[in-house]
Amino acid sequence: MAKAIYAVKMTLFANQLELPARIQRGLRQVALFVSLLYIKHWHEALIPECAPKNDPELLQALNEYPDKEVGAEGTRALSRHLWYLSEDLIALVFFDDRVEDREKKRMLENLVRPASKKALKRLKGKGLRVTNTTTLSGFVNSRSKRLFELLTDRKEHPQNLLADEALKNRVRALKVVKWSMLSVRSPSSSSSPAL
Repeated sequence: MAKAIYAVKMTLFANQLELPARIQRGLRQVALFVSLLYIKHWHEALIPECAPKNDPELLQALNEYPDKEVGAEGTRALSRHLWYLSEDLIALVFFDDRVEDREKKRMLENLVRPASKKALKRLKGKGLRVTNTTTLSGFVNSRSKRLFELLTDRKEHPQNLLADEALKNRVRALKVVKWSMLSVRSPSSSSSPAL
């Protein structure tokens, strides 16, 4: 995040610095990306129940980002950090108050869908396209119940556990590892320093 802040500062004071046009253009790209997209997702990255909703939204925003070069590089970087969008951890989104009840109902219905034959370790980044029709419920299946089994010793249907405040607090207390997309190389030059 420090690099992002410096990129924004350097962009703001670019007329006082003697920087080559290529560097100024790169700094402007980073500053716009950080200001328009990245900052919201960075600040919410430590909230466990928000990650399953935020990152597909960020992927969609990257796909629609006006600077296609930056959007493509951001998509490649974020696609390496989608390990929790698995059948097991997608269940964190049940505790996200921003998800509509209608979507949560579809998710609950999908808990009876059979799990994939082999454990889904990671959402594959190659060719990954998240659009406005991609739903969280599409990731949910019977393996998603496992999160509830791990976090509580009660053998109830997840629907009955969603109102449990102790379980909500346990989910919110989970430690999250923050990712950073700003450690990628500039797409325009393979010899340029990491952003």
